[in-house]
Amino acid sequence: GGIFAARGSAGTLTLEDAYALLDPIFAPSVGSVAPELGTNAQIVAGRENTNTRVVGVTREYQFVRNFPVSSGSFITLGQVLNNSEVVVLGSSVAETLFGNRDPVGQNVRLSGRRFEVVGVLESQGGAAFGSFDDQALVPITTAFYRLSGRQTNQGSVRVDTINVTAKDAESMDNAIGEISTVLRLRHRITAEDDFTVSSQQETIEALEETTNTFVMFLGGIAGISLLVGGIGIMNIMLVSVTERTREIGIRKAMGA
Repeated sequence: GGIFAARGSAGTLTLEDAYALLDPIFAPSVGSVAPELGTNAQIVAGRENTNTRVVGVTREYQFVRNFPVSSGSFITLGQVLNNSEVVVLGSSVAETLFGNRDPVGQNVRLSGRRFEVVGVLESQGGAAFGSFDDQALVPITTAFYRLSGRQTNQGSVRVDTINVTAKDAESMDNAIGEISTVLRLRHRITAEDDFTVSSQQETIEALEETTNTFVMFLGGIAGISLLVGGIGIMNIMLVSVTERTREIGIRKAMGA
């Protein structure tokens, strides 16, 4: 298996795009989807505070990205539908704000708004571009309407990334094709795609070639992401869509 990254135009992906990928007629190889929307914010608890990445998610995100909770619960469907001001803390954020105390049931202030802590994620450790422990998860609707400061895309909630699982490893290639087809139809694309898809191996090779280059991912870059790989006996596929033009600009600015 591998990770597939599809890069596309900014602001084009919506919650409706994510749910359209669950269509059994147009995308029979897709298993589940978990859209996300990222921003950065300050979280305050009493006299403690920290700046962290805040990710708006749906309940499926926990399973698609394999983020179990060590305390409390994950984001629920009801909390997404109600734009609830609740938050699940990464383990390092929880430790910074609350030390050894269990923060579940406590209130924090996130960008000045009061949120109830409903869960804490199990420690995930470092990742290529930061630590999964240094983040906070909120309902994706709450992130969009209360925290992101973004305008809707023709009335729709915009998302950065759509994490998608294929039904099995054999469905990987079909799922990628189906995702492209659905997005082209929904975005009314008749010429060149406004997104590209690259495999995990290609991503690794590209990173090896730019070992000495500082790579930065900006919050607010539109994207769809799909991971295909084995977690235990599960085969997961993740496809990422980000803004092509802005990424090229970043690389040029950094001399790449």
